[in-house]
Formats: sequence, C-alpha cells, structure tokens
Amino acid sequence: MILYNKLAQILKDRNMQWKDLCNGGISINTTSKFSQNRTMNTENIDKVCEYLNVQPSEIMEWISNDEYQKMQNEKARDRFKFCVNVKN
Repeated sequence: MILYNKLAQILKDRNMQWKDLCNGGISINTTSKFSQNRTMNTENIDKVCEYLNVQPSEIMEWISNDEYQKMQNEKARDRFKFCVNVKN
C-alpha cells in the first residue's frame, strides 16, 4: 500500500493545504486522491514533485497491506474509544 502521509506533512510544514497543489497543475479531484492514499499515476506524482521540488521518496512510502489494515483497525478502535468517552 502506498501512503502519502509524508506529502501531508510537507504541506503542513510549509503551511499549505491539499488544494494548493492545484497551483502545480493537479486537479482538485487528484489532490483528494492523494489525501485518501488512493492509487496515483506517475504523471501526477511527477507534477507534485516538480511543484514542491522534492523526490518521490519524500512524499510517499510503501507499507504492507497487513500493516495498513492494522493501522486502520487501530484508528477505528481509537475513534470508538473517543466516542465512548464523550458519552460518559
């Protein structure tokens, strides 16, 4: 699974938002795909790297599907705990 969490961190560090990538020739729908870790073509990755002047390894990382699923389960568990604590 390819994750774009590093890209999100770069944007945060530069006080930018996902929509700011549109200035680099990326459509608003594509920025949404990045933010949701969806499949991305190399042309869009190239545009982002050119716009931000970074290497691909600086904006994305690979993790196994098992590790990704474990992360998703932990997030869901944390959301559930938060909801339970809010009700109490």
